[in-house]
This record gives sequence, C-alpha cells and structure tokens, in this order.
Amino acid sequence: MVHKDCKSGYHQCSPPLEDATNDISIPVITALIAACVALCGVAIQFLIAYLGRRQTGQQLALQELVSYRTTATFVADKRQKWIDELRTDMAFHLSLSQGIV
Repeated sequence: MVHKDCKSGYHQCSPPLEDATNDISIPVITALIAACVALCGVAIQFLIAYLGRRQTGQQLALQELVSYRTTATFVADKRQKWIDELRTDMAFHLSLSQGIV
C-alpha cells in the first residue's frame, strides 16, 4: 500500500507520526510503563518478605533445637548428680543399719 504523500510507487512509506500516536498517546504508554514498574517493585518486595520469613523460620527452628539440647544436657547432669547423691546416702544408711545389727 502506497501512502498518499509518497513520491514514488516503488516502496511503501511509513505513515506520519501523527497517525501513529492517534491510537495510543504517549502519556498512556508512560502510565502503563509506570504501572508495570510499580507491580514489579511490589512483586520484589513480596519475594523479599517471603525469603525473610522463611529464613526467620529456619533460625527459630535452629534456636529451638539448641534450647532442647541445652535443656536435655542440664537435666542429664542434674539426674546424674541426684543418682550419685542417692548412692552415697544409701551407702551411709546401709552402713548404719549394719552397725546396729
């Protein structure tokens, strides 16, 4: 198709710039680009929040494990001390009872 302003009929001329901008104006295109950039920013923020929450969950799980192991070690040490004291007391009472008999 040859444009009416073209001098030769051998090639097609591109339509004037005014015709191209009549369909979609530059402010509309700018607004669409700004909306896309804003949506990308929101998506990145959601991704950062998700990754941060996941990392926090992993840290809390690790802290819980460390706390459990510390508590188990503390209880085991106290239990062993109690058993040793019980043995000492039983030996003392057995020696007293044998001394009486």
